[in-house]
Amino acid sequence: MVLVLDDVQWAAPDVVGVLRHLLDRPLPLPEPVPLLGVLLVQAGPPLPPGLSGLVGDTGRVPVQLRLDLGPLDDEDALDLLAGRLGLPRGAPALPALIDLVRDTAGNPGRLVQVAERAGPGPPPPGGLAVVGVPPVIEAGVADRLALLSPPARRVVAVAAVVGPSFLASDVAVAADLDVDGVVDGLEEATAARLLDVGEAVDGGWSFASAAEHLVVAGRVSPARRALVESRLGR
Repeated sequence: MVLVLDDVQWAAPDVVGVLRHLLDRPLPLPEPVPLLGVLLVQAGPPLPPGLSGLVGDTGRVPVQLRLDLGPLDDEDALDLLAGRLGLPRGAPALPALIDLVRDTAGNPGRLVQVAERAGPGPPPPGGLAVVGVPPVIEAGVADRLALLSPPARRVVAVAAVVGPSFLASDVAVAADLDVDGVVDGLEEATAARLLDVGEAVDGGWSFASAAEHLVVAGRVSPARRALVESRLGR
């Protein structure tokens, strides 16, 4: 038997206290029971008090394995999505599937959520803009957005109106802010994995995926959108 604790990063302080107690004073069982804790470390709030001390403490936790979870390549992502939709695997990919893989950046968890939302069979073309962002994905993006400072949230909201890819200078004009302040906000959002920054010297940025862009853009009020578009001369 193995005792598995998932999503340990959300553990309440009293739960962390029980874990520390069990690690320091194991129960007198006839046979040891392995304890497996799954901890997701990502941009966001700090680990609960006491938990950060356990991470990296090889005295209390002698076996630790870190897995860096990246996106699937296009072939594996298409295969996963097709299987979830009940479509033949290995067949030539439908353009609609390619759209969804692009819009989820090949994230396997997101692909599963998108397949559940789309339902069995071929999805309509147009990606997440047509299928819609699943609630679980929207909530995850919203959580990261809520962690930003108010100035950074404003900058990201304006950027979403500008487009999925944009220049810092364009956001500065649209937000009526100086470029330095805009870059500060964009860098904060990048640390929260809402944005990616390009290698171009002109300050090119983009949303991490269509999901981030759609969620943020969907939270911009009509008044704010109209103001931004008027500043951009649209």
